[in-house]
Amino acid sequence: MAVAADIAIFNSSFVSSSIINSSSYHFCILTSTILLELRQELIAAHKSNYPNLKGTILLTPEGVNVRLSGTSVEVHSCQKQLRELHPNLSRISFRDVIDIINNSPCLPRFLVKIKTEVVSMGLDASVGPASHPDKDHFTHISAKQLNDLIDGGNEDVVMLDTRNDYEFLQGTFPQSVVLPKLQSFRDFPSHLTEAMKNRTLPPPRTGCKIVQFCTGGVRCEKSSIALEKEGYSRDDILQLDGGVLKYFQDVEKQGLENKFQGDLFVYDDRVCIGSDCQRSEKYTCCEKCRFPYNTANNIVEANGTEVLCTKCSTPLKLSSRNRNLVFT
Repeated sequence: MAVAADIAIFNSSFVSSSIINSSSYHFCILTSTILLELRQELIAAHKSNYPNLKGTILLTPEGVNVRLSGTSVEVHSCQKQLRELHPNLSRISFRDVIDIINNSPCLPRFLVKIKTEVVSMGLDASVGPASHPDKDHFTHISAKQLNDLIDGGNEDVVMLDTRNDYEFLQGTFPQSVVLPKLQSFRDFPSHLTEAMKNRTLPPPRTGCKIVQFCTGGVRCEKSSIALEKEGYSRDDILQLDGGVLKYFQDVEKQGLENKFQGDLFVYDDRVCIGSDCQRSEKYTCCEKCRFPYNTANNIVEANGTEVLCTKCSTPLKLSSRNRNLVFT
């Protein structure tokens, strides 16, 4: 519905009382000593300045990955804090969306964790995106450029969905190559190799361009490196700038046609969102493994029997509006 730059168009009282869901990632080098200090500062700031804010902040040697959910005052206070924590974080930018449907945060708690990677794929920070923070390693394309590529029908352009199987099953771009058994991004390199062996992807150095996309862009920063290691030229490796989240925002702002088919899985209580960046009411998910279920398809009455998640076999705790449904 709205990005950070658009928030001013809303009535100030509406914005201050509404929930903002914000996300960001930023690659930069942070030492282990600095990571411990940053974590302590963020926890202390949360306790004293924005105690009701929910979110997850991953601090790593190669940068940060941030998800925030709360009122505009809380979210923007934490954003300001993050930019001022360290000189390498001063340029971090955020994508903000006002939740016009619900008045509660979409994340359950506030966590600050120290991890080895911004998103796990087994790469050392010295060879990842953080090793060149002042320039884009690979080409980022806009929403309009992506639409033009899709409309062009060029056989030398291949769309690659870098997300997990339970994500692309809820929605993706037309004619995209998916990795059908990918359940964790850490396994992306091996699934990429398999796709090349099966000729699902064209061989490197044939002039074919690989256009990648993911939820918010961060996974494509890593998958681009995996593609390059497999022999693809940097000139042939492209990624959708800001992922599908930014694509949704840009097509609305610019009056473009939305080419994404279905809904976008997100890692929070919204489960999936539509092209308006608002949660889709037709989804619920397993509280343990977060596997999504579309309540509009393949459902029957439960008749009081226990419903198990088809992925992890945990009893599903359904919301009140879905408590009488079994997913088949």
